Amino acid sequence: MSHQPGAILVVEDYADDATMLQTALEDAGVSNPVRIVHNAADAMSYLKRAVPFSDDAKFPAAGVVLLAAWFCSI
Repeated sequence: MSHQPGAILVVEDYADDATMLQTALEDAGVSNPVRIVHNAADAMSYLKRAVPFSDDAKFPAAGVVLLAAWFCSI
């Protein structure tokens, strides 16, 4: 039985930040596939394996979920 590494699911609404994180993971030698979604609804659909994320070859099951968080003070 072969083991497929879980994907890293990045939930980030800013595309540039998501791309920068994906590049950093690749540069660090992380071999897990990285999949990016831009909102909570898509993240839930991905985790539930719902359409359009039901294709296991294109959207492997997530082993790790990274959530973006911004804190600011006024």
